[in-house]
Amino acid sequence: MKLLFIMETIRARGAERVAAILANQLAAMSHDVYLVCTGFVRGDEYPLNDSIHIDFIPEATGTRPYLAYVRVRYIRKKLKEIEPDCILSLATARTLSFITAACIGSSIPLVFSERNDPVHDPKTKIERFLRLICFHACDRVVFQTEDAKNFFPSSIRKKGT
Repeated sequence: MKLLFIMETIRARGAERVAAILANQLAAMSHDVYLVCTGFVRGDEYPLNDSIHIDFIPEATGTRPYLAYVRVRYIRKKLKEIEPDCILSLATARTLSFITAACIGSSIPLVFSERNDPVHDPKTKIERFLRLICFHACDRVVFQTEDAKNFFPSSIRKKGT
């Protein structure tokens, strides 16, 4: 199976550590694993299996809307190049919105893992709204706890694990 992880980064942080462990295990199980990082900052990446294909978005500068456009365009380009069987992400709500926008018109299943306490993260109303829209677009949402899952409306809980 060809699996694509989309993250902001693979630097030393909690969700990134989980993604690295999962990607390494899936690669060890002979899956074709790809990792696309949409953050413009690099350094201190977690070690990955040599068979994992990793791409970093080229550096860019500009306004927030322009940088969002650059990310969405980059993700779409990678989706066409890789043609994954499934997209997995443990990214933030903001990055999930880029992924969701890039997947418009695609039939590739999208699985998102909510790693944070949804009561407190994200902090802004707009990001919470974006998260809700994106969760509706996901095929599955993985929650760490039943409480996190139960925070969301039934339409999201039905997709939740």
